[in-house]
Amino acid sequence: TETIVHEFGDGPGDGFSPVSPLIQDRDGVLYGTTQNGGDLRCGAGAGCGAVFALRPRRDGSDTWSERILHRFRGLRRRDGQGPAAGLLLDGEHRLFGTTEIGGGGRCYNGCGTVFSITQSPTRL
Repeated sequence: TETIVHEFGDGPGDGFSPVSPLIQDRDGVLYGTTQNGGDLRCGAGAGCGAVFALRPRRDGSDTWSERILHRFRGLRRRDGQGPAAGLLLDGEHRLFGTTEIGGGGRCYNGCGTVFSITQSPTRL
């Protein structure tokens, strides 16, 4: 039986176009990235992507709550754009990932970035 856990595009700042695999922490929280969405002023209006978390509700229902952990701002802020690979989660609850473009380097739109996001599990 299929159950939809989350539908992207729920509102301003939500991500869309998830293409990477999800990871799950020991509390059941799912983490992932979207290539587009997030800050819609970035990427010619399509957004530069986002990092998200989905937490299962404690009441046992099939609904999950989403939290956007980071909205990429692309070339303007050099923090990257278009995360398309999966994330890694370490024991300190830090997420690590990569973006396809942005950052510095000699590439036309930047050569990409490696990023980390520290997120307290109690804030999700």
